Amino acid sequence: MRAHYMPDSAGRYTPTKVGRLVGVHQRTVILWCKNGDLPGAVMLPGGSWRIPLAAFAHLLPEDDDSPAAA
Repeated sequence: MRAHYMPDSAGRYTPTKVGRLVGVHQRTVILWCKNGDLPGAVMLPGGSWRIPLAAFAHLLPEDDDSPAAA
């Protein structure tokens, strides 16, 4: 995994990183956060969001080497 896709020290990702990983715009991810569609997403005191991997793992594209892709 590339360094810019790595989570922060608490294991959470920014909306920009989540958007890149799942193939949507960061504003879409922010809307998902605001709507409660990403469980565990938290808004930091400055207003930015952090999202745990478990909240969006089901949206990640399948790995080409996975048995489901065969």
